[in-house]
Amino acid sequence: MQITVLIGMLLFSGLWSTALLANCVIRFAVSGAFPPYHIQTPDTQWGGLAVDLLKELVAVAECQFTLANVPWDRAVQMLENGELDMLSYYTPTAERDRFSVYIGPMAVEQLVLLTHRKWLAELQTIDDLAGFDGIVGKTQGTFHGESLERIATALEQRQHLVRVAHNQSRIGMLATGRVDAVFEDATVAQYLLSSGILDPQQFAVAQRFTSQPVFFALSKASVPTETVERLTLGWQQLRQNRTVEAVYRRYGLDAPSQLTEK
Repeated sequence: MQITVLIGMLLFSGLWSTALLANCVIRFAVSGAFPPYHIQTPDTQWGGLAVDLLKELVAVAECQFTLANVPWDRAVQMLENGELDMLSYYTPTAERDRFSVYIGPMAVEQLVLLTHRKWLAELQTIDDLAGFDGIVGKTQGTFHGESLERIATALEQRQHLVRVAHNQSRIGMLATGRVDAVFEDATVAQYLLSSGILDPQQFAVAQRFTSQPVFFALSKASVPTETVERLTLGWQQLRQNRTVEAVYRRYGLDAPSQLTEK
């Protein structure tokens, strides 16, 4: 009798574990090419630093994931509504705190202004940017801190700022001269220039702004507390066993100290 009960318990435990694995499916989104964080491969699959970190995270948490390509502003709305479960490279704000749970940080964003070299002399200071006569591109729905958001609003009121849906579109517009400068992450700018996606003879960083941590974000509307806990513990494990550092090294980068400090 005891053996029968034990076998039954083991079978039930196995079924329950399998059910957990099947039910833990994370709906994740990228918003166009954002190298090195989101990179589309020649066979139209998605990779990159953030996607690799996601793969490691869901594996250690015994989950699965699906991936969609969604414009950033729409992706944040979908996270709020529970239509998506997870985003990466996500800046916390008071508004987003209402519907987001954060894991990380998974990176540190240092914002820069990337521009054509012909504009460098006219973009030496923050005041130069506020009065800039060129066109600046900014991804719709991104938040870069109160001071830069005020400058972006002022540029937009003068019709010198355009908001674009995809990161990839913004870089394409800079490369083809449809905008004269873009707000960009320093790591992304370095990758674009060193890989030849943007010609370093023509483009350069004009200004550097303050840095801030960015996170994986989970939807409060769709992700159960148990899954949040599993993913949070999984992230801690990835930090402790240095998997996070190893993923960064795949892209020739050092993981920021905020990600590696125990």
